[in-house]
Amino acid sequence: MTPEIKKQQLNFLFNLDINYALSDHIGSNGITNVELQKSAEKVSIALEKIDKDKHNISLLSICDDNREVKLAKQISSQIQNKYRKLIIFGMGGSSLGGQALCGTKFYQYLNKNLQTKIIFIDNIHYHHFNIFLEELNYQETAFLTISKSGSTLETLSQILVTKDFFNKEIELYGANNFYFITENTNNPLQEIAQSLNCNIIPHHLNIGGRYSCFTSVAMIPAKIAGMDLNQYLQGGKNIIDDFLYNKQNSIVFKGATLLHAIAKKGYSNHVFIPYLQRLYQMIYWYAQLSAESLGKNGQGMTPVKAIGSVDQHSQLQLFLDGPKNKFFTFITQSTKNLGNKITVPNNIAKLDYLNNNSLGDVINANQESTITSLVKNNCPIRRIHFNEFNDMATGEIMMFFMLETILLGYTNQINPFDQPAVEIGKKIAKQILSSSTVNKNNP
Repeated sequence: MTPEIKKQQLNFLFNLDINYALSDHIGSNGITNVELQKSAEKVSIALEKIDKDKHNISLLSICDDNREVKLAKQISSQIQNKYRKLIIFGMGGSSLGGQALCGTKFYQYLNKNLQTKIIFIDNIHYHHFNIFLEELNYQETAFLTISKSGSTLETLSQILVTKDFFNKEIELYGANNFYFITENTNNPLQEIAQSLNCNIIPHHLNIGGRYSCFTSVAMIPAKIAGMDLNQYLQGGKNIIDDFLYNKQNSIVFKGATLLHAIAKKGYSNHVFIPYLQRLYQMIYWYAQLSAESLGKNGQGMTPVKAIGSVDQHSQLQLFLDGPKNKFFTFITQSTKNLGNKITVPNNIAKLDYLNNNSLGDVINANQESTITSLVKNNCPIRRIHFNEFNDMATGEIMMFFMLETILLGYTNQINPFDQPAVEIGKKIAKQILSSSTVNKNNP
């Protein structure tokens, strides 16, 4: 690796604590110093490969690319100034990154207070979809369709049905409210956009769906939801700088080394459990990031989605008393004394423990008790704890997870950017639909 001057260690808005994944704290279920060192050696080799290939990994320079943020600000401003609703069609990484960012702004609860309400349509339910379209005011609604390849089956189906449903309105008012993000290639989605005489927003050629969180794909809805994109980009840049300059001393290296050792230890399930409701949508994005990037050649841990404190009442029994094949990533923040105060009537003595506490005290007690219970049961956990949660913190954590995943992919000698097994199912689905079309045309 080319010698470089070590950059001063950055202070991030979150801390990564791996102590309770180590054998010093949880016994034989944890990672020993020898195991951690062996993994560090393998991750170091992968880091050297990334360092040599860094100019070909666009994610490492995306936070310095003003074109994406300028584009996101421009398009989001157009939509906000003209429309009361934004409907986003997309699957997987074309949708989940944007949902994760918007979720941090509590959009699912405060959407009604936004100038433009955002609705992600990331699945197909034919009956409900039709009812949904009937409720829309065409002239007050913008439609953003996203597919990097321009050939995503579900997304094409969504926009084609929508186009047909509003055919009369398109003839009367035009289709200026239709926006498309796709590659600048001769693909089906581009042809649909051209048939409507719509401008096409170019999808970043070298950054695919699940890694597109710092491109217009995710930043357009994030800006509409109220995110400060400059702060968000700065958060991502903080992690990239640490990774590129501090290398083995970076927070990404620390995270990837632990995950590599955990997988080698035989843990097959990775429970991802935030205790911040704002990160609920991030659970789904991280599951895709991990599964599609690392689930190859018989490798990879199965992501298990959970949220605190909901899953204390649905999955915790299994976590504590079931098979010891699970590793846990907790995401926490202190919520002491935050939220509404709880007042217990004088005649209910059994609830005295709640009196004068806040809702924040309850969630704080739950996260601490759950972590303590798992540690006492010798379950390996790592804890990502936010000292402050804002748009910069969102940028930091999103970039941390993406770079950690890429580094793990290189360590395991797999390509973290493709998903070859998924393509097989897509081809079969198209074959089934083609056969169905022939049968319908020739009854």
